[in-house]
Amino acid sequence: MKNNELNTAQILAYDETNYKSGGVLQVIGKLCLKIFIIFLTVYLITYSSVSYVLSSLTIQNQQKLESFLASGIKLEEEYKVIQNELPNEIAHKIVSIDKNFRKTENLKVVVIDAPQKNAMCLPNGKIYITKQLMDILKNEEMLTFVVAHELAHYNHKDHLVSFKKQISNIALVFLAFIFVPDSDVFTNFVSNSLTIMDLAHSREAEYSADRYAGEILRYFYGDVDGGVEVLNTINNAKEDYNEILATHPNYKNRIYYLTK
Repeated sequence: MKNNELNTAQILAYDETNYKSGGVLQVIGKLCLKIFIIFLTVYLITYSSVSYVLSSLTIQNQQKLESFLASGIKLEEEYKVIQNELPNEIAHKIVSIDKNFRKTENLKVVVIDAPQKNAMCLPNGKIYITKQLMDILKNEEMLTFVVAHELAHYNHKDHLVSFKKQISNIALVFLAFIFVPDSDVFTNFVSNSLTIMDLAHSREAEYSADRYAGEILRYFYGDVDGGVEVLNTINNAKEDYNEILATHPNYKNRIYYLTK
């Protein structure tokens, strides 16, 4: 009899403990949901507000902003400029057949003697290609893919999207500091979460630029072989990696979507 009473008491105590812990977890869950909704709302309001301001700018003022964003990048002062007009000729040829391409006075492709294989488009539309990359581009079709890919970043306003995301990220990190001022862990969690989101956007921008470059290649050459060759060549180690923490998609995925 005593054993039965003891077992009943243990069961009741166990149930009460579970109820209390369940209640605590429920409270924590609701709190986390509320914080998530607040942060999401602030992010969307900030992003939408910056988007509205940018969309209300005249073309001239938007170009001034783009020039300001590019003003801190001075690659021609840091690296030797290699004279090569072919990339410029290709760029103007691409723009001439794309009637929807955004106007810019800074459309120019500059080859620089930098140590890495890379190409980049500044916010004002100016493109830089390193000599290291130029040296492995075996033909005009490969070079066309690279130039078209960089032109796409400017035409798609990827730099302005990044600008809007940076402003929104700053707002959220500041909000995280206000919520828990003495917790680096919470602030770092918010910051790292935003970084992962930004990387995902960066990879999507690369896919979009590849699609544009693929369309240009098909228009001029009838296929995307030059693009596939570029992607295979710049990834000469044939590395297969998890792209979640990368700015660029896995090269195999890029080739797959380029050739679809």
